[in-house]
Amino acid sequence: PDDFKIAAALAEHLRSRYSYDLDNPPPRRGEDPLIAFLFETREGHCELFAAGLTALCRSVGIPARLITGFRASEFNTIGRYYVVRQSNAHAWTEVDGGPGIGWQTCEATPPDRVEAGHAAPDGVFASVRELYEHIECAWMKGVVAFDSQTQKSVIDNVTATVKATANRADNAL
Repeated sequence: PDDFKIAAALAEHLRSRYSYDLDNPPPRRGEDPLIAFLFETREGHCELFAAGLTALCRSVGIPARLITGFRASEFNTIGRYYVVRQSNAHAWTEVDGGPGIGWQTCEATPPDRVEAGHAAPDGVFASVRELYEHIECAWMKGVVAFDSQTQKSVIDNVTATVKATANRADNAL
């Protein structure tokens, strides 16, 4: 429990005294990007915040690891799933709280700019975008992701259905 309190204090130090910036300048040639982030520029993207917190924790004997993944915050109400984009990539730190507690998330990246960057779109075109993405997702799942045998089977079934419908229409005339 004390280790997590220390890690949380280190995370707060980074959140409050460092700046989040996706366009941070590269370090000087031969300079370690993490060292430059912690001691010189004090600005960077989420990977530098997470790596910085992980290094700070480890430097005082707290078991910590850097985690990378995605922050899914955009829910497609038509298809009832979350949309995950490359721009939703994120990094954070986990700290081992010990037996019975396990690994706990510890976030060092300032939340305001990250949340703004991961916010779901809204406005006039949000519904159109949601519909388009649902159609695209259905196409990917229903056609592109199939192997060639399954694709042939689906196309054959659609063709047979179209022909049967056309035949019924001809017979009705």
